[in-house]
Amino acid sequence: ALWSLQVAFKKSDVPDLPAGFGFLIPAAENIPFLGVIFRSLVFPDFAPADQVLFTIFTGGAHQASLLQNADPVVLAGHIIQSLQKLLKIKEEPVFQQLKQWPRAIPQLNVEHHAIMKNIRSFEQQHPGFYFTGNYINGVSIGDVIKGSKDLVNKYFSADKTVSSL
Repeated sequence: ALWSLQVAFKKSDVPDLPAGFGFLIPAAENIPFLGVIFRSLVFPDFAPADQVLFTIFTGGAHQASLLQNADPVVLAGHIIQSLQKLLKIKEEPVFQQLKQWPRAIPQLNVEHHAIMKNIRSFEQQHPGFYFTGNYINGVSIGDVIKGSKDLVNKYFSADKTVSSL
């Protein structure tokens, strides 16, 4: 399972907000989350103008032990404290919401190669039936878009290519 925590702070309480979309945390840092998206910087309408909204991800295959028998309130508090320390935020958030995603980002496990072989075999046995998506082409949005374009170009556009979807 993957958990996402939405946390908002007053803009004035976030003194050193880095430029960019967010950041990832290396496992060696021993911080209780995987990464942060600066959601209100990416999507300004997602928060009031005087607030900064963060989306923080924790769990997944790499942090499964962190979530075992975790109390959601305690987990959220621990994540918020770590974010506050990293970004030098001294005040408490004005909003927070924790949500569990039991089947979020696909984990390409040991059996993935065999599953892909079965998928391709199914496609060959059933002409006109095609699979695409983050389990097939890669977990990033860019991988999914590229995989979808490649699928369209291969099967549906013999004389022209898809430049944008």
